[in-house]
Amino acid sequence: MLRVIAGEAKGRKLVAPDVPGLRPTSDRVRESMFDVLEARDLIEDAEVLDLFSGSGALGIEALSRGAAGVTFVESDGRALSAIEKNLQVTGYHGLPGVRVVRADVLSWVSTYRQGGDLALADPPYRFDTWGVLLGQLKVAAVLAEHRFALDGTGSYAVSREYRYGGTLVTLLLATPGATREPPPVPPDPDKDSA
Repeated sequence: MLRVIAGEAKGRKLVAPDVPGLRPTSDRVRESMFDVLEARDLIEDAEVLDLFSGSGALGIEALSRGAAGVTFVESDGRALSAIEKNLQVTGYHGLPGVRVVRADVLSWVSTYRQGGDLALADPPYRFDTWGVLLGQLKVAAVLAEHRFALDGTGSYAVSREYRYGGTLVTLLLATPGATREPPPVPPDPDKDSA
């Protein structure tokens, strides 16, 4: 049974979509992940990206624990349907700051220009392009759930790594000098500046 662990929606049951290869994060691992985030004050009032959302359990847990907003990014239609149902059950559907985006995560992140506070990334275990994902993200912190060592960390430094059975959870923080905001758009040389 999938449920919200803590916060204002604590105990609400969530549905998991029937998608081959989807493995919802266990309650034990999710509780440990959020204990780490709360201990570092990374949830309260945060703008969160829930990447590879699946059921949306990670983003909903963030909302339940005080995140200001969550953008759920998922490409599978069955998972998107489950996210919508779970947002309705928990009362977060339609709230300002709560968005559900149907998109391939790598494509979406490459065009996302707003920055943010925290990304929760729980891709399929076969995902092997962490270096690309972390090279494109523009957030202050990333909590990554994975099975094998990360193949690159972009402009992030590993803060802590935890192992829960066969699951690794890594907290990455933007390195000093790394910008959370997108770079300015250069002026168009073909336009007259007069």
